[in-house]
Amino acid sequence: MKHSLYFNEEQVVEQAESLVEALKQDFCSRSGEEVLENLHGLVTSYRKSFREQQRLLRVSDRQQEQLRQVTRELQEKTVQLQTLNQALEVEIEARKKLENELRRMATTDALTGVFNRRKFYELGQYESAKLERGSHVLSLLMMDLDRFKAVNDRYGHAAGDEALRCFAQVCSGQIRLADSLGRLGGEEFGVLLPDTGLAEALEVAERVRAAMEACPISGPEGAFFVTVSIGVVAARAREGFDAMLARADEAMYAAKQNGRNRVESSEVGG
Repeated sequence: MKHSLYFNEEQVVEQAESLVEALKQDFCSRSGEEVLENLHGLVTSYRKSFREQQRLLRVSDRQQEQLRQVTRELQEKTVQLQTLNQALEVEIEARKKLENELRRMATTDALTGVFNRRKFYELGQYESAKLERGSHVLSLLMMDLDRFKAVNDRYGHAAGDEALRCFAQVCSGQIRLADSLGRLGGEEFGVLLPDTGLAEALEVAERVRAAMEACPISGPEGAFFVTVSIGVVAARAREGFDAMLARADEAMYAAKQNGRNRVESSEVGG
């Protein structure tokens, strides 16, 4: 007799009816002893089958419970993994922002927001090297705020810092995006003008000078004004950036000596 794992009440009834019918037939055709022996065998077989079905059902229940437990654990691990992944994404984004900020700090003057001396010098060397590879032209402005020590002495260092920030903003407003403005130290600034000849560079310098002269700066005693002296040079053939810087510096000091608040240029060579 074949027994199903999914044993139910209807099957029990059907099997019991089958046994009764078999007993009737056996009782009519066999002796009482044979019937009892056959009945005993049927009962024993039935008990074994029933016990096996119950054992299989218990095993199946345990397996299903184990499967449910594994499923719950997998769901919990999935939630934990999603949480960790979100935290990792936040950490990566924070690190990127920190790296960008550190990179900005390494190349930018903290007070004015323009390039620092190191970055400006790096850009100058790069632009100067391009001169060796083609018809590229390059001009340079060296600028120094006039009587800046007197500003700090009279109005205080906070007002002096405001003057530096004001000049950086004024200068940025007079140059192109392709140009590079840097603070070289103290009250000294420089501007790299790629693809710009001397005549055009002089015009840029004059615009910067005039704009700064007209820019009021907030101070403890009210608005005050600061002027700037500017030296302008154009790159010479086979001239390194250091030599170009030196010539621009000389032109700037010439502007100082000639009365300040003016633009001076060094002689252009071929």
